[in-house]
Amino acid sequence: MGTFNPQYPSSSFVGMQPFLGEIFPGDANFNKLQRSVRQSANLLQIAAENRKNQAEASKLQDWADKLMGRKYNNDSCGSKLSFIKTVDGPKLIAANFCRVRCCPMCTSRRSAMWRAKAFRAYPELEKLNLRYLLLTLTVRNVPIYRLREFIDNTLSPASHKFMMSFKYKLGRLYRGYLRSFECTQTKHWIYNSHPHLHYMIAVEPDYFEKKYMEQSEFKELWKRSLKADYDPIVSIEAVDYFERSPLEVLKYELKPADYVSDWHWFPEYALQVSGVQRISLAGVFRKHFNFLNRDGSLISSDYDDDNRNFFKGKSGKKAKIYNFEWLEKGNNKQYCLRGA
Repeated sequence: MGTFNPQYPSSSFVGMQPFLGEIFPGDANFNKLQRSVRQSANLLQIAAENRKNQAEASKLQDWADKLMGRKYNNDSCGSKLSFIKTVDGPKLIAANFCRVRCCPMCTSRRSAMWRAKAFRAYPELEKLNLRYLLLTLTVRNVPIYRLREFIDNTLSPASHKFMMSFKYKLGRLYRGYLRSFECTQTKHWIYNSHPHLHYMIAVEPDYFEKKYMEQSEFKELWKRSLKADYDPIVSIEAVDYFERSPLEVLKYELKPADYVSDWHWFPEYALQVSGVQRISLAGVFRKHFNFLNRDGSLISSDYDDDNRNFFKGKSGKKAKIYNFEWLEKGNNKQYCLRGA
C-alpha cells in the first residue's frame, strides 16, 4: 500500500496491507494468540535443546516444529485465517491450525468450539427442565514433574469415587455432568502446579428439597475420596441459567500467561498432560453433546466451498471471503489482508 488510506490509517501509515482489526474492529484476540504461539514454540525449542531424555527432547522438538510449521510450509499455527462477515460479526471459515495439545491457538479454538456447541445443545436440555450445579474441586499444589503421576494415581481415582458416591446419594435425582481439567502455575514456587476440576452437574428440581447437600458435605465427600490429610477447597453453587455454566467449565485448560511463563514449567506441563483427557461427559450431557467429542477442524462453519473469493451457505447465499496472513515488518507484527 504505497499511499496513505484514511480508511485504513494504521496499516497504510507503516506501508502494510489493512490489518485484521481495521476490517473487523475489536477482533484483536487472534493477534495475541499468534504472538503466544511463537513464544510457546520458542520455549519448547529451548527445552528440547536442554533436555537430557532424548525421547522427551524429540517430542518437545516435534511440537515446536508443528507450532511454527517447520515441517510443512514454514507457516506458524493460525498464520493464515479466512473470515466472512455475518450479522453476528466475523466468522472464521478456514485456517492452518496445527492441532497440538499445548498450542495456545488450538487450545483457545477447542474451548470456543465446545462453548459454541454447548449453547447449541441448550434447547434440547431445556426441555428436560433440569437444574444445574457449578462445582470446583481443588487439591494441594503438585510439583510439575509429578503432575502425571498425581493425575493417574490420585486425581482420576478420587474424582471417580467422588462422583460414584454423589450419584449413589442422589439416586434418580442425578442426571449427568460436564467436567473439565484445569491447571495453573503457582506464584510462590514456579515448579509447582495447581490442578483442579470444574463440573457442571445436572440434577432434577427435587434435589433442592429432598437431597440437598451443603458445601461442607461436598467438602467432606471430596476429602474422603482423595484420602487427604488436609481440608481441600471446594466451591459449589446453584446456577439459574444454563448459559453461564459452560463459560465457567470450558473457559481454558491453562491461563494464557502460563503458555509463555518460562522454558522449564510450560514444556514440562506439556509433557505431563500429553494424553490426559481434558473434558468428559456423563448422563444427559453425553447424550446431547456426543457430537462434541470430534475435534474436527476447530472451525465452526455451515458454509461449503464455492470459489476462491466467495463461500456459499446452505441457504445458497454467497459471502465474501476476507483472507488474512501474519506479516512482520520491522516492529509491526499483524494479521494483514491478502490481495487488498
